[in-house]
Amino acid sequence: MPYSSRVGGRIGEAKSGMDRRRLKVLSVVLVIAVVILAGLSVSLWRLERHYYDAKYRAQYVLVATLQNSTFVLHFAPEDVLNSTLPDAHKMASADRAGYIVAQGFGAAHAVEVMYPNNSHEAGTLGFVGYVLQLVGQAMAQYSFNLSQAIQLNSTLILDPWVRWDLSQMDQGLLNLTVLLRAGFDESRSFYDHPYSLVKRMDLDAIGEVCTQIGTAASHMQAQLSMG
Repeated sequence: MPYSSRVGGRIGEAKSGMDRRRLKVLSVVLVIAVVILAGLSVSLWRLERHYYDAKYRAQYVLVATLQNSTFVLHFAPEDVLNSTLPDAHKMASADRAGYIVAQGFGAAHAVEVMYPNNSHEAGTLGFVGYVLQLVGQAMAQYSFNLSQAIQLNSTLILDPWVRWDLSQMDQGLLNLTVLLRAGFDESRSFYDHPYSLVKRMDLDAIGEVCTQIGTAASHMQAQLSMG
């Protein structure tokens, strides 16, 4: 065999061996990369799971606070409608509504910002907070009018429309409490398996009830502000 042929054969074998070694190295690198990516995926999944667990745990406390606020707040219009209660009790109940509204609004806003601005969830929770403020303003107007009447040693007489508004707020706040309570799943342990309370709520129904409450509160304040 000519010398050039033997040299060419050895060079070919050397190149073939180098190619095999490169393939082995590449295979090892690919395996390592797959393992690293799998590890990163698991880590990211765990981080996401921890994020949602923390979010849902915070949401649980906030919705409980909001639900409690809407329930306690309904006593304000209910007390005003109760003809057996003295004016001092009615005024105290109306004044207390402001503190309850502040608590409920804060909880609603905190849940609202958990979702994108243009989402149905954010819009609904933002509306709930806004409506609670309307109730607070209506009750503050009533307290002001009542205090004026007391100073003048007279009686504050509410016309039938204002009494209707109060009854709409009273029943609406109770209905809103029920709708918020629907977010809690009593059939399973929240602390073992956290879940989204907002997802379990009927957001459309909440919006309808809030429209009822807000309309009544706005109308009541307008009527009372006219004297």
